[in-house]
Parts: sequence; C-alpha cells; structure tokens
Amino acid sequence: MRHRSLSSSLVCLVLGLFAACGGVTNSQVVARDRATAASCDWYQTCGEIAAGKTYETRESCDTQVRAHWDQTWPLSQCDSRINQSQLSICLDAIHATQCGNVLDILATLGVKCPASTVCSGSSP
Repeated sequence: MRHRSLSSSLVCLVLGLFAACGGVTNSQVVARDRATAASCDWYQTCGEIAAGKTYETRESCDTQVRAHWDQTWPLSQCDSRINQSQLSICLDAIHATQCGNVLDILATLGVKCPASTVCSGSSP
C-alpha cells in the first residue's frame, strides 16, 4: 500500500500538481494548454481545421494557438498567478463564441480572456 501511495505522489509531482491529482494549479503552462485545447476544439467545431481553412491540421492549430496564448499570457506575468475563476470564464466564453461572429470573437479575447483578468491571481 505504501508503494502505491508513493507512486501516486510521484505522479502528481511529475504532473506539476495538475487538477487530476486533487489540487488546482495556477501554472501558466496548464492554463495555456487548457485554452489551446478549448480554442482548437472551437476551430474544429466551426469547420476551420481542414485543407484551405484557418488551420490545415489539428497539430498546426495547437502549435499556433499555443503561441498565441503564450503571448497573451506571458510566463513572466502569469506563472503562479492564474485566477481559476477568471480562467473558467475565459474557457466558457471560448466554447460559447459564435462561429464567424467577429464581435463575439473580439469580446471573448478582449473582455473574457485578457491577461489583466486571467493572470490576476496571487502567487503562492
């Protein structure tokens, strides 16, 4: 039993205390990856991942969108400062954004997902 507990602890440590281990992390990397997945899911739903579309493949979407979130939420400003409730608002907004609605897209990016709100948590 002790071996299993030690193994579980090691897995959580390696995963950086990701939410699956029972804790919530305020890591910029985890937030960025969650926003990347939500964004590329949205692009997929809107039919924007295919030959001749915004992204040729899911992998190209992941790469380019991850870079966007890295720029929007800089590591130096956001690591250990992710506000979980604001991140949830951002992720919900990404999922709810209407395909092709430029004003809705701008509202999501500029009002629901800016660094000023998502990176407003306090560091440990």
